[in-house]
Amino acid sequence: GSQAMTTLEQNRSLAEIYRQLDTVRMRRWSVDLLAGAAAVVAVACLTLLAVSAGVGYLPGQPPAALRWAILAVAILAFSAAAWWFLLRRAFRRHNRAQAARFVEQHLPRLGNELINSVLLARDDEQASPELVALAIEEAARDSRSVDLLSSVSLRLSMSG
Repeated sequence: GSQAMTTLEQNRSLAEIYRQLDTVRMRRWSVDLLAGAAAVVAVACLTLLAVSAGVGYLPGQPPAALRWAILAVAILAFSAAAWWFLLRRAFRRHNRAQAARFVEQHLPRLGNELINSVLLARDDEQASPELVALAIEEAARDSRSVDLLSSVSLRLSMSG
């Protein structure tokens, strides 16, 4: 009776926490990609500007070998920027524990409740399942009053 109810409540509360963390993970991934795409566009524009300025100082048509070398450097710069700023971010996935830690670092009033809930839920050898259930329920209740998505901002993404 009581054990089944505790487990049911724990599962509901845990599912709620997981939903919130998954939303944060998706927002963080989307903002990272947006910031990466902006960086790639900036590198492409700067590369085009540098090539235009450099070629503009040459009298007449540059030799074919120089044009090919400039094209190769421009493609290399764009490819490196695409890899560094966009593709690495596209394939980087944060797990729920990392998302919980990220949220708690940016919203300190939450304390360590989210990360504790995620880690306690993983632990198969809990000393007191009732206390774990209460801790998870408290974390779920406290996280309802906070907009966890506010931990993710474009400003943070550009720096990290």
